[in-house]
Amino acid sequence: MIRSKTGELCLKLEPCLKQLSGDGNKEFFYAMARCYREGIRVKKNINAAIELFEIVVNNSEIPQGEAMWKLACLYDYCQKSKDEEIKPIQTIDTIRDKMIEYYERATKEGVPLAKNDLARHYFRGVKYEDNNTLLEKDVFEAFRLVRESMNADCFVAYDTIADEHSKLGIYELAIKNYKKSIDLYKSNYMFTKYEWKEKIKPKITSCKNSQKDNVRDSVFISYSHKNGKTLDNILPYLYDKVDENKIWWDRKIKDGDSVFGSIEDALSKSKAILVLLSNDYLNSTPCTNEWTYAFESAEVNLMKIFILPLEKCDDNLLRKFRFYDYRALLDYDKPLNPLSESEIILKHKEIANKIKLLLGGNE
Repeated sequence: MIRSKTGELCLKLEPCLKQLSGDGNKEFFYAMARCYREGIRVKKNINAAIELFEIVVNNSEIPQGEAMWKLACLYDYCQKSKDEEIKPIQTIDTIRDKMIEYYERATKEGVPLAKNDLARHYFRGVKYEDNNTLLEKDVFEAFRLVRESMNADCFVAYDTIADEHSKLGIYELAIKNYKKSIDLYKSNYMFTKYEWKEKIKPKITSCKNSQKDNVRDSVFISYSHKNGKTLDNILPYLYDKVDENKIWWDRKIKDGDSVFGSIEDALSKSKAILVLLSNDYLNSTPCTNEWTYAFESAEVNLMKIFILPLEKCDDNLLRKFRFYDYRALLDYDKPLNPLSESEIILKHKEIANKIKLLLGGNE
């Protein structure tokens, strides 16, 4: 049952809408909802637009994928807006729940734009008002979704992935994808082609300027906190060979700094990543986020990857995250832990020397 203030309007329209749906005239719903959303020849009314799309989504006679995506976009618009007048009679938490629900449903229906929008939320993560997690930041899943959207020539997906590559200092690839986004532009009621081009051009300019100044001269250590003791054992050998200021791990994040922002910034300045690989690492989304970001840089030869297997790891997860694409410092089947203490020390020294050769270091 429709309960909001606009419910009476939608209730009166429903028989007409169902008749139109039987005729396959789904464009009527989209056009009408757009009118309410944008205030075209009617008073702007987000609630009415949402209710119209709810009717579409709940009518099995109509293809629902695109309607689900548009409904998700409306909830997305509501949860970001500071205009109290446009918010439906629901809490922000409920709005965010429905936003993610409809993005996920539209994604399962194969809607490329829904995949792109859901990917954007995976890149950032989504929280409730009390700061509890609704959608965990998952970079691996985000890149998977946005690339599926790119495969469908979704022009905004090229903008999405370029934004991420720009944050990681992968400027050449970011510029290429920004330009591809302009080339693939398709009609979109939010932007004309000129407006889209003008929106993207400053991003390209920013990448070109940053490309001149960005220096990759450090090593990023990626590890599970459950393997912190192993990190502490390796660090003295690294300090002996490499300037301490060129060695970064998460204990260097300062109080008050953004965790994600600090990590992304450090990765953008890293010439190498040392991964302390374990099952705890593979089962930690923050760890696999770091790995996925590093993988993106390594794929265009901007970062050298050093993988130190600490134990025998889950083969399915190694394949999922494409660790087998890179040769590890030890065989994946012959990890560090069974080695003797003297062999472990030799391996730590070897790692320090390899990183020194790459970065330059202490004599």
